[in-house]
Amino acid sequence: ENDLHIGIGIQHAAEHDANALRCRLHREAPGGVQDCREILDIILVVGLNHRTSPLEVREKLSLTKAQLPQALESMAAYGVPGVILCTCNRSEFYTLDAHSTKPGSPNNPGAGADRVKRFLVERFGISLLDVDRYLYTYQGYECIHHLFRVASSLDSMILGETEILGQVREALVEASKAA
Repeated sequence: ENDLHIGIGIQHAAEHDANALRCRLHREAPGGVQDCREILDIILVVGLNHRTSPLEVREKLSLTKAQLPQALESMAAYGVPGVILCTCNRSEFYTLDAHSTKPGSPNNPGAGADRVKRFLVERFGISLLDVDRYLYTYQGYECIHHLFRVASSLDSMILGETEILGQVREALVEASKAA
């Protein structure tokens, strides 16, 4: 019964964080994005975690809380403003792929992910050849699904740990400050 209450609490908190993220993304939506359904189509994440990369690679793409504001500013300079989630087991870079395929716009799938990867190369001084095989990219529904799995700790090294939800919330707060 106690686990059920914890699970319901995590679900409510995750829904709150998703609503806050949706509002932030809607405020920063690129020109031409009319509503949240379009935002859901173009939201994307590029990241790596404990399942996709060894510790030494994760360390190369990690940020401290003090480094986060400058990294968010730098990411925005690459045309991909967003949210950066860095924990001991993951580094994820969420943004809107305004250059993706949308009805009525030219085909350019993957442009947002490419911009995030260029940001990673420049910001962290890494070779894309060295880390690209460890990176995952999710867009649209897959990105939202992934974010919910992360926030609810279903994608954590220790299933059910409660720290991640606070880390997701803090990443959103820091990104809001930087905007």
